[in-house]
Amino acid sequence: MTINEIIFSILNAARGGLVSNTEAISESQLGWQINLVRDKLIRQDLSKKRTISTELIQTLCVDIVQTDTSDCPCEIAGCNILRSTLQIPSPIEMLDRNLIISVGPIDLTKPRFNLIPYYRAIYYNPNKFSDSIYGAFIHNQYLYIISKDSKSSMLEKVNIQIILENPADSKYPVSAAMIPDIQLIILQSMIKIEATAPSDQTGDAKHNLASNTEK
Repeated sequence: MTINEIIFSILNAARGGLVSNTEAISESQLGWQINLVRDKLIRQDLSKKRTISTELIQTLCVDIVQTDTSDCPCEIAGCNILRSTLQIPSPIEMLDRNLIISVGPIDLTKPRFNLIPYYRAIYYNPNKFSDSIYGAFIHNQYLYIISKDSKSSMLEKVNIQIILENPADSKYPVSAAMIPDIQLIILQSMIKIEATAPSDQTGDAKHNLASNTEK
């Protein structure tokens, strides 16, 4: 299902009598609310130790280049590191981790890289038996890859499995079981807002506003 289909289903339900003033609701605002509710439901599921649905995971194919290890654009450190050409969209953040599921070669039969926090990158030191194991970390929203493997310089593209905070895809990454919950939560929010919003009760073309709860 696309996000537009979810938006229209919510608007149709609202216009069917649940909410009278749907003209003030923009599709972009609904899309933003859908993302917020989806993120909340995902966090709740994971906090309850439930399995991550594969429908939530998106695949990014990212170009990789060699760049200087300097963190200052105007300075050169003289050492090279592999880095994504573009910044990585923000994943959903949990208390103890982000929801980057895996990083690895575009060949899915090859081993995935070790995901490590940025602060541990300077200590990443595979032994002689694991030189071929790559490390990957995010810094300033770029993906960096470190390895002692002499073939690492040939790496041009990687595959990222990720649950995005603000997904933009023709097929919206949400499980079928989650869609009714998203619709219900947003409709209940719309009804609550309308119930407490001021309205003109006099019908005299003047702005004589009163809360709907006072009717």
